Amino acid sequence: MLGLPTGPQFQNDSRYKSKLWPIGRTIKYCFLTPRFSGEFIPNYEREIPAVENSFRVWKNVGINLNFVRTYNQSEADIRITFSNDGSWSYIGTDCLKQPKNEPTMNFGWYDIGNDGTAIH
Repeated sequence: MLGLPTGPQFQNDSRYKSKLWPIGRTIKYCFLTPRFSGEFIPNYEREIPAVENSFRVWKNVGINLNFVRTYNQSEADIRITFSNDGSWSYIGTDCLKQPKNEPTMNFGWYDIGNDGTAIH
């Protein structure tokens, strides 16, 4: 999740505001291969374009964040996997607090072309 959770109960909650990425930040992301995680969904590499499209959607909304793919796991702010343990993500800058050898976002679905989960 890139920003604040939606809904009136979150709008003034400082616990979530502290997790926002700084304005103008370039967020580096990478995709972890099966050797870094558990059981991966079949053909997971076919899901990568849907996730990358979600970064373009977020950027085009005008949130003043940039997204750059890196192939170096130690440089990545967000580390993405595709394993069979559900879809989940750390919130905002909580990704920076996680060990560099651990994923910070997971997509546990197999639905090529449906980027709704990725955009969420």
